[in-house]
Amino acid sequence: MHTIKITGVVAAAKRAREKLQGGIAAEHVDDFRRSVTRTITEVERICAEYKATPAQLPSASYQAYQFLKTLDLAKLPVRAEAADPAKPEAGRVRIKNLLPICAWAQGEINRIVTTAPSLALPVAIDRPDVAALLEFLTSNADIAEKICVNAKATPAALPIQSRQAYQWLRYLSDPDNLAAHLATLAAFRQTLAEPFWTEHLRVRNMHNAHTVYIDLCYSNVLYRFTATTKTITLRASEGFSGAPPEVIEALLRAAFTPGQTAAKSEVQAYSDSDDFLEIIAEIESLAEPPLQQQRGQHYDLNVVFDRVNALYFRGLVERPRLTWSTMHTARKMGHYQPHADTVMISLTLDDARAPAFVIDFVMYHELLHKQLGTQTVNGRRYSHTPTFRAAERRYPRYQEAVAFMAAMSRARTG
Repeated sequence: MHTIKITGVVAAAKRAREKLQGGIAAEHVDDFRRSVTRTITEVERICAEYKATPAQLPSASYQAYQFLKTLDLAKLPVRAEAADPAKPEAGRVRIKNLLPICAWAQGEINRIVTTAPSLALPVAIDRPDVAALLEFLTSNADIAEKICVNAKATPAALPIQSRQAYQWLRYLSDPDNLAAHLATLAAFRQTLAEPFWTEHLRVRNMHNAHTVYIDLCYSNVLYRFTATTKTITLRASEGFSGAPPEVIEALLRAAFTPGQTAAKSEVQAYSDSDDFLEIIAEIESLAEPPLQQQRGQHYDLNVVFDRVNALYFRGLVERPRLTWSTMHTARKMGHYQPHADTVMISLTLDDARAPAFVIDFVMYHELLHKQLGTQTVNGRRYSHTPTFRAAERRYPRYQEAVAFMAAMSRARTG
């Protein structure tokens, strides 16, 4: 059986979900229906051309197709009221200069790391330049939040690039996250200073005449290498913050050297690791979700929380913010972000094939994080402590839930 690949299905489902969350303006309902119907028809046409079915699509594409296919186009959430030009349309809050602010912060981070090449954990956050950077990140994230509040919205309503810029600023406004970020960039620079890389960049004419920039950021791109006559830049996902030396080495090889298949595979494997996904989930949870994002196609997170809280916590856990993730995941099915008091559950579980006891287990797991907190050792936070693991295993169907999610993960990555 051959797997069919169709580009654009996942993106179409994501756009549809975002529009549904804010409600669709009455005058755009027909366009929305036509767009969804057109995507479904095109997927089915291509599959038929290859004598296959949508079930043979890669898992993420199939789930996106299923999401669109099962939408009730006759019962869409419609914003029927006329738009008030004095108020931003839901999902259309605009904040000027967020991207330039992030660019300035990236430049300041590079300056700090360049002038302190041996920077390592624990980073002295009270250093004047680091403290000033922390204040800059925090104050601009605060300003963005206030602008959204004044617009009667949340950062989740920002256009995607602005939202990701806000999330990155807010993520780094946590001193521990900023410290890990700086130490990781210092590790990149230390690696580039080794004889192999000095010679390698010289041979490729990327030494002396070029200024090398390494940026960690939050975007949909795992990593990207660009070069001009004067600079070379590697922009990589914030998920690589705290990555071990061998992953840093592999990322540099994958970005700077053509044909590095093994290095690319190692980088891809790390992007599926719990450490990487934990960071991405934390960042993603920092944009407070709208209420509509709590109700999935098959499960309502409010109902799941109430059930789990009553059964396993005697109803004593205060309700956190609840949200589905904006994308399907293969391994990490949930995340608790203490700064925003947000539980995020993977869209992968909003599926009729996922039993209720599995999504209940994921909610139970994340509420344990809320209840038990974390421990910090040498600048690194640990949440899966022996106490946590013992409590986790008290879930009545623990083994079944873990086995189901392992099988689901294999199906998505196989």
